[in-house]
Amino acid sequence: MPVATRGAAVAAMTLLLACDDEPSGPTPSTTRSADPATAVETWISIEPGSFRMGSPATEKCRDDHEKQAEISVERAFEISAHEVTQASFESLLGYNPSFRRACARCPVDSVTHHEAAAYCNALSRKNEREPCYQCTSSEAATRCEPRKETQAACKGYRLPTEIEWEYAARAGTEGATYVGAIESCMGRDATGDRIGWYKASSAGRSHPVGRTEKNDWGLHDMAGNVYEWTDTWFSPKRTDRVARGGSWYHNAHHLRSAMRNPLPPNKRLSYVGFRCVRTN
Repeated sequence: MPVATRGAAVAAMTLLLACDDEPSGPTPSTTRSADPATAVETWISIEPGSFRMGSPATEKCRDDHEKQAEISVERAFEISAHEVTQASFESLLGYNPSFRRACARCPVDSVTHHEAAAYCNALSRKNEREPCYQCTSSEAATRCEPRKETQAACKGYRLPTEIEWEYAARAGTEGATYVGAIESCMGRDATGDRIGWYKASSAGRSHPVGRTEKNDWGLHDMAGNVYEWTDTWFSPKRTDRVARGGSWYHNAHHLRSAMRNPLPPNKRLSYVGFRCVRTN
């Protein structure tokens, strides 16, 4: 069966970074010089390819809404190597919605889907690119809608589609995670300890980005730390957006590459953040 293929290109651009109950609130290459400690954001170029999305019926800890399908990614895109940090979010939008604000290098959290889209627009304007969303109001009252029927046609920064997110997270792998299976769905797990901050390892909080094992395409925190908004609706009802990747608050089975979490786009949760992409 086909597995994902990709390529990478090198360019230079500097950007400012700055129990499951829900609490409120091909060869990889780095495309941009980066270090979240020095407020420089890394972008990874992802080439078109094909992959097997979802999980097999035999995968441990799987959910019923992870049906497998062979998927083609037809457009190249670039994706941030790290989740958007609190410092980066505040530098562009002027405020920090995060539940714990004393960690500039931690991923921004407690951000709605609309606020994440507004950040992507601000990043587009900063870099003189086309905004991908039509947004009204500001901060907690922000409401954003896509400007194009096919978001991949927009050349500015935006949230990834669910397909783009899983393609990038898997980085050519077909297992439960990009380093292997999750064996302990609800407790401490050796695979989880390698790749992400989750309930058993996080000490009840998010952590600075980029401190866990990256995948083969150079992406950090695609498992754990904070769930990440995508631009995909969970169902035809269009009430919930899909969030991906697991979080510091959730058990190890949430770290699986196929895990899907439906969340209302207006919901503000201390374990939800995002990263941006841009069509090449």
